[in-house]
Amino acid sequence: MRNEQIEIEGWTLDERPLDTIFCFYHPESKQAFDILVTDQSKITTYYSGEEDENGINSFPAKTIKEAIEKYIIE
Repeated sequence: MRNEQIEIEGWTLDERPLDTIFCFYHPESKQAFDILVTDQSKITTYYSGEEDENGINSFPAKTIKEAIEKYIIE
């Protein structure tokens, strides 16, 4: 978040559905993003969007800012 100059204040770890997935939420701005940490300690940012033709609604993003912009909160 520091590299992208995103203020960390206000963000909470909202959910951890699996040991490798971290879902962050900012209740005041109603923004969100997810992070996947692989076994090799590689971090990939994800966002939830519209389901594709395969029923998948979680997609990788190049940056946290991209994930925040594309995230659809239900």
